[in-house]
Amino acid sequence: MEKVFVLIVNTPKECVVGGARHAVRKMVQELGGTFLPLQGVTTVHCSVAREVEAAYRELHSLPTAGPGPVQFYSGAWARPYHVSRETAAEAVVAQAVSGIDFPAVIQRAYDDGIRVFVELGPRNTCTRMISKILGDKPHAARSACVRDQDDASTLLRLLGALLVERVPVD
Repeated sequence: MEKVFVLIVNTPKECVVGGARHAVRKMVQELGGTFLPLQGVTTVHCSVAREVEAAYRELHSLPTAGPGPVQFYSGAWARPYHVSRETAAEAVVAQAVSGIDFPAVIQRAYDDGIRVFVELGPRNTCTRMISKILGDKPHAARSACVRDQDDASTLLRLLGALLVERVPVD
């Protein structure tokens, strides 16, 4: 039997799976889901990556400076952690060998009192997912890079949203 792996849980109703293409297609068909194929190798975010775990840890063991007042959360552990050379490498390895549960991370951050989420990556994908995860719960989720939106106006909208939420902006 071919294996299919849940690689990333994006929202309660959306995930990324990997494995043999025909096995993934069969699973999606049986579940009645939507299949949006991604190009690339799907040997990360699952147990297949355990074969290179030690080398992957060594690759990501880099000099690390303390982040100051920023709290870091692990996508694999779904909890905050103190950042050091060792813990940063372990966090990267954990998500590579066991996957990411984004709803669990966001819910933990919310339970810890986080109400404002700023996405720095492209296309506002995480912002969309955060809004689906938190639903009607009071929160603000904004992206610094929105697809098909002018960069300057996106940044101004983000700063405006932060000001409305009483986040200090310099």
